[in-house]
Amino acid sequence: MSTTATRRRQLGTPLGKLRARKGTPQEDAGRLVGASKATVSSRAARDPFRPHSPRELASKKPYDRRQTMAKVPAAVIAAGGLIGGYGVARWTKKRPLGGVALAAAGAVAARQWQQAAGTKAAVGLTGAYVAAFAGSHPLAKKVGAWPSVFGVAGTVALASWAVTRNSGQ
Repeated sequence: MSTTATRRRQLGTPLGKLRARKGTPQEDAGRLVGASKATVSSRAARDPFRPHSPRELASKKPYDRRQTMAKVPAAVIAAGGLIGGYGVARWTKKRPLGGVALAAAGAVAARQWQQAAGTKAAVGLTGAYVAAFAGSHPLAKKVGAWPSVFGVAGTVALASWAVTRNSGQ
């Protein structure tokens, strides 16, 4: 652990108590306990979700984990559902279990498609997802099982990306 990190950890409690008691800004509290402005500021930069002054504390809403989590793109979920559904069915030798994985990923992707591009696009992409699943079976007889699954998964991912790319998905 670096000396700066150790110093920040040692100053954490005194800084917090001083700021809570007097309501002083972070840099002033750091100066009063003997920390440089750079040490205190880098602590603030490291923890962007914690309010750093009484004014910020009053203005911020309660912490919500859902606001900070990155969303997995629907294209990745759809492609992963097709590949994962086939993989689960093949390796467990239980086709219904693969169908559950396929349906679960399809439902999650459909929900994201609906949020990102609207109901019409979600219905179209869900239809493409189901058609890709169905189309992979005859295609597998011509090119093999895994190449077929990867091909239709790539096609669905490309279609999903094309429809949702302008919506921040």
